Amino acid sequence: LNATAGRWFLVETNYDHFEKPRTGDDRRDPEIRAMEAIGQQKIDADGIWSVLSIDHVNRTAGEREPMNTMTIYTTVMQASKPSTFRTLVRGADKEEQENTVVLV
Repeated sequence: LNATAGRWFLVETNYDHFEKPRTGDDRRDPEIRAMEAIGQQKIDADGIWSVLSIDHVNRTAGEREPMNTMTIYTTVMQASKPSTFRTLVRGADKEEQENTVVLV
C-alpha cells in the first residue's frame, strides 16, 4: 500500500491480489471500482459495507457479486473505533438477509 501513489486500499478475495480470478468468479474488479468511486477521503465503515454488499456486476465480463449465496457472513470492524462492528449472516435471499443482521 502506498496512499501517495494512489494505492490506498487492497481488495483480497479468495484469490491473491496478484493472481487473476477465475472467469465467472471475479469479485475483485467490482469491489475495486466501488472503492475508487467512494474515494480515499470519503471511505468509512458504511462505505466498506456497501462495497462488500455489491449485488449488480458485469456477468458477461466474468464478474460475480461479492454478495452471493456462497457468502456465509460479512463483517466490518474498525480498530480505531471499537464500537464499529457489524456482521451479517448472509442468506439465500434478501428477506432472509434482512432478518439475520447481528450488531455488536
